[in-house]
Formats: sequence, C-alpha cells, structure tokens
Amino acid sequence: MGAVKFCQLRPFLWAWLVMVWAWLPCVAAESKGAGGWPQWRGPAFNGTCEAKGLPDQWGPGTNMPWVVELPGIGAGTPIIQDGRVYVGAFEKEPAVAWAICFSAADGKELWRQKVASGVTAKKPESIAGPSAVVEAGRVVFTFSSGDMAAFDCEGKSLWSCNLLKRYGQLGNKFGYSSTPALHDGRLFVQLLRDIEKPSLLICLDIVTGKELWKVERPTAAKEENKDSYASPCIFVSGGRTLVVVAGGDIVTANDVADGHEVWRSDSYAFQGQPNTNRLIPSPAVAGDRIVVPVNRGKLLVAAKVGLAGWSWAVTNASSDVCSPLFYQGKIYVIESATRKMFCVDPETGALLNTVKLPGKNGCFSSPTEGDGKIYALTLGGSVAVIKAGQEMEVLRLIEMGDNSTGSSIAIAEGRLFIRTNTKLFCIAQ
Repeated sequence: MGAVKFCQLRPFLWAWLVMVWAWLPCVAAESKGAGGWPQWRGPAFNGTCEAKGLPDQWGPGTNMPWVVELPGIGAGTPIIQDGRVYVGAFEKEPAVAWAICFSAADGKELWRQKVASGVTAKKPESIAGPSAVVEAGRVVFTFSSGDMAAFDCEGKSLWSCNLLKRYGQLGNKFGYSSTPALHDGRLFVQLLRDIEKPSLLICLDIVTGKELWKVERPTAAKEENKDSYASPCIFVSGGRTLVVVAGGDIVTANDVADGHEVWRSDSYAFQGQPNTNRLIPSPAVAGDRIVVPVNRGKLLVAAKVGLAGWSWAVTNASSDVCSPLFYQGKIYVIESATRKMFCVDPETGALLNTVKLPGKNGCFSSPTEGDGKIYALTLGGSVAVIKAGQEMEVLRLIEMGDNSTGSSIAIAEGRLFIRTNTKLFCIAQ
C-alpha cells in the first residue's frame, strides 16, 4: 500500500522539485540585485539600484564576461530587462538609426531593427541620445528625429510614430534627446521647445502608441530658456502618482491619469541673465523632494511637490549636464566641466563634501550607484569608482580604451553595462 501511495505521489514530488530548481536561481539573482534597469535613470528615477557584489576593478580577462562592437554612436544608456540589453545606435554611413537587442548573458546580438534612415543632426551622437524604455516585454526606442518605435522582446514590430509629424517641430537646437518616462503601460513624452508652438506633455499608450492625453505647458520663459533636453520622471506624493517635468524656468507636476497640472514651482531663472539657460540635467527623485541642477550649472534647487516655494537653492554644488544621484539620504552631483563630485544634504542643501574624479576631459555621464559604490564614465573613456557616503573616496580609475559620448552606466542582474563610443561592455564579479 505504501508503495502504491509513493507511486501516486511521485509525479507531484517531481513537479515540486522542478519548481524548487527553477526558484533557486531566482533567489540567488535577487540576492545580487537582479532587478532590471528599465529607464535611463533606473527603476527609482534617481540613478540607484539594489545590486550587491559589484566589482570595483576590471579589465580584459578580469570581471569582463563580454564586450561587443556597436554599429554606431549614441549617448543613450543601456536598458536591461529579463536578460536582454536594449541599445539605440546611429550608424553614420548610411545614416541609419538602429534598435538593437543583446543577450545579457553572453552579449550575443538577438535582433536589430531599422527605425529611421537619412537622419542628420549637428551632433551625430545626439541622434541616439534618448534611451529606450522597457516594461512587461515591450521596449520603446526614441531618436532625435522624433521617430519612436515599439517592439516585443523578440524584435517583432508593435507600432511606430514620428513626434515631429504629430506635434510639429521639436525645437531643440542640438537635437531632441528626452527619454520618455514609463509607468503602468503609459509613456510620458515632453516637448519643451523654443518655437511659436506651445510646449507639451503627452501621454501615449505603450501597447498601441495612441495618444491618451495631451496638455500644454505654458511658461514665462523666453528664447532658449524654453528648451529642455531633460527627461521627465515619475514621483509618488500623498498617494498620487505624478509625472514631473523640468524646463522653461520651472518645474511642474501633472497627474498621470489625465495630465492636469497639480503643482508648479517658482521660477528658478536668474533675473537679468541672458535667455540661454536651456536645461540638460533631468530632475531626480530624492525622498520627498525633487532635485534638479539649473541655470547652466549655476544653481541646484530642491522642492517638495505640492508646497509653495523652494525647499532650498544653492550655488556651490550643481551641474550643467549630469543629472543628480540620490542614495541613502545623500545627493550626489557631478560638475560636468571640472569632474568635481559634490555630496549634498537633501534636507538643507548644505555641501557635505567634494571630490574630484580623476581621468581626462569632462564628464557628461550621470552618476550611477550600486553596492555602495558610485560609477561615472568620463568623456575620455575612464570609469571612476567612488565609495558612497559623506566621506567620499575615489577607489579606482579604470580605462575602457575608448572615448565616450556621455552615456550613463546601467546596473542590472548583478552586472554593470557600460557603453562607449564603439563598444558595449558587461562587467561582473
């Protein structure tokens, strides 16, 4: 009788063992921070992740599982989900914008799709300046030409559109470079532009690409101050989910459901200054505050969404290009030209510490944190590794052997993904 019972139970035991076998790698991966990097500033819109066990040194044959050649240039950050790496690239000859998917495990190219051709720009790297965004197996690529294209994880085309044809001239002098924010199946696209047409905040359905809502974003800014190369971010406040947009001398927050504006900051423009303060850095979520460098790196401002006035504004710790990082109650921001990294108190704006990143040229890469370490890629192609905390310490400077256009480093599945001018690197312990 016992044998009969065992035979009856054996299929269930095998099923249970298979489930445990499949579950164990997931547990191991989660312990290393297996979450993806779905947006250009990561899952929290502030450059941080929960990864553990990340290396602070690497090179050929050491902590470098693979490296692949890219078909073209671009400043977009690698985007990672479910073992796949998504990168946009611009091939100068024959002027093609590519959407590419690699295997995160071994760097094998899984698919490549042409999104646009015959594209031109003052700065070719800006054509693939926006990063892809991914959610639930759907990935959307955006290029400075206004071309947007959605694919499933196997590379099947889902939909495409052109923002310029839909909404008119994009307006940015050096090429449209804003990455859409993605939340719960909705893409939030900003068009902040120095033209007669109004600036817009647009919501698209990620499944169909159809417009769900569109609102105008009025501002008193003049001339180039209207321009913003930044990207929107998602911010949860008082149980309400908001999309935050910076540019045009103000920061605004709109309800994701219907787009109505629920909060608007004071102007951050310097009075009497030339109207050339276009905005490049994106806002960062820093606890209950939104932080953004403005006025060509002359000012760092913070606001509590919903409250009048600025929480604080400081002139001694900002950036013209790099977006801020928020990690364990500290704000980190890199001054683009000098490579100085500032550590700032988010409550008061007080400058806590400053270190200078070693390396060559400036730094357009926004800092990324994982495992208590901050990583930043200089234009000269060197990665500075800094120990996070008020007592910041430069741990290492690692040469990648190739210059960079300013792509930020992504961290996902316990690995670093670093994009230089011509290559994509995977770094793992």
